[in-house]
Amino acid sequence: MIDETIVIRRTLPQDAPAIADAHRAAILTRAGSHYSVEQLVAWVGEEKTEDKQSKIKRIAAEAINPNFISYVALYDGKVIGTSIVVPAQNELRAVYVIRGIWCGVGSALLEKVEAEAYRQGVTHLVCDSSLNAENFYLRHGYKISEYTNHLLLNGVEIPCVRMIKHW
Repeated sequence: MIDETIVIRRTLPQDAPAIADAHRAAILTRAGSHYSVEQLVAWVGEEKTEDKQSKIKRIAAEAINPNFISYVALYDGKVIGTSIVVPAQNELRAVYVIRGIWCGVGSALLEKVEAEAYRQGVTHLVCDSSLNAENFYLRHGYKISEYTNHLLLNGVEIPCVRMIKHW
């Protein structure tokens, strides 16, 4: 159960800059124990203006694209987490939560996108979990398919755990 001061709702295009920042913060504060500095930098992307603006535009476009299911978690009006599913690909693309004092936000975000995917007729989801999130997904009924690499948008590969959940 999450704190009642946390709101989970569908993503809006104007959330995109805050989602980009939360994505970066979540990776840098949570994945450092499993990935090298070089891998983390490749994963979060450059902070150069054109790279960040491109990421923000992509996130904003996904927020209004009916082919994506996307939610954000807000604490005191600020984005602290996000979750995304691509139903046509049976893909759980992301669940990210920045480090903080809250508890259960990742679970709530995951439950929201899974419920909507199920409502849309999705029978299973596959995700490339970061190594640090493996236990989170196992606790939520995902099974390990294989240890492999995930190809980032910039062409860099990082180790991951491919997982699947049927319902």
